[in-house]
Amino acid sequence: MAQTFTLDASGSARRFLKKTAKRLKDFRPALKDVEAVQLKEIKKQFTTQGTALVGGKWKKRKGKGSWPILNKTGKLKKSFKKSKLTKTELDVTSKIPYFKYHQLGTKKMPKRQILGWSSGLITKTTNILMKYIIKR
Repeated sequence: MAQTFTLDASGSARRFLKKTAKRLKDFRPALKDVEAVQLKEIKKQFTTQGTALVGGKWKKRKGKGSWPILNKTGKLKKSFKKSKLTKTELDVTSKIPYFKYHQLGTKKMPKRQILGWSSGLITKTTNILMKYIIKR
């Protein structure tokens, strides 16, 4: 059994929908809030050694070292920034050349993922975007 819903977008309803659509073309204010949440979660990855976003603790290093994994100088941890912000897109990444090898792993090095999505981050991001839509 199917249910059908038809919206008669005539008159004032049509004007309301068009006006709302115009207001929802630029998500930059909300995406800036999403950026702040993402950067905070990335920092947690370094503190929790990989469990904050992707749920799997990073593998221990083979060699000696008293510093936390991926945090000998702090350069990688501090390198995450927005690389793109448009009306509908946000990219957060690191320009450090060796970041990709840690993120994806190699034949000789285990993957130690820094960027990723957890259910908590998805919920926070969704809430920010929904609040923005409702305000509009």
